[in-house]
Amino acid sequence: MFSDITVLIAEDNASDLGTIGQVARSMGFKVITCAEVTQGLQQLEHADILMLDLVLANGMATPLLNMWRAKNRGPVCVLSPEPLKRESSQIRSIAWNSLVKPLEVAELRAVLQRYGEYVLLLNRCMAIEIQFGNFKKEMEKKFARQMKIIWALLVVIVLILGGKEAAKILLPLI
Repeated sequence: MFSDITVLIAEDNASDLGTIGQVARSMGFKVITCAEVTQGLQQLEHADILMLDLVLANGMATPLLNMWRAKNRGPVCVLSPEPLKRESSQIRSIAWNSLVKPLEVAELRAVLQRYGEYVLLLNRCMAIEIQFGNFKKEMEKKFARQMKIIWALLVVIVLILGGKEAAKILLPLI
């Protein structure tokens, strides 16, 4: 069901990384992983869903969150040893939700299910938008051709009924 969706897991704890990766793969997601911010920044463009620990091997994961938001990407879940506090308003504004470690598999599965369904719906909407855009362009081309024909007929009618002077006025409009 989710085989076209990629989850980026930014986690430096091998146990948590293994759990998230195993659950995501069992649900059909493609999985890419990173343990450092620099790796995550390189892989970010390939992901549809971001699951990340706030503290990675080489520092805070805030740059990943900021880049994710700047590119207007999809769902993001913050993994944290304790619930996010009020002071974390910047993180809360980007993250769709957070999961507290140790991770509960049922809760993790529910989050991935919800995120996967969202991404599927978003992809369908984008496909419809592309199809509509192509349809709109085709209709605009047809309309433009029809308008040229109508103008040409109008010039012919004016030539027949009104003479060459009226045609000189209308010809530049075609």
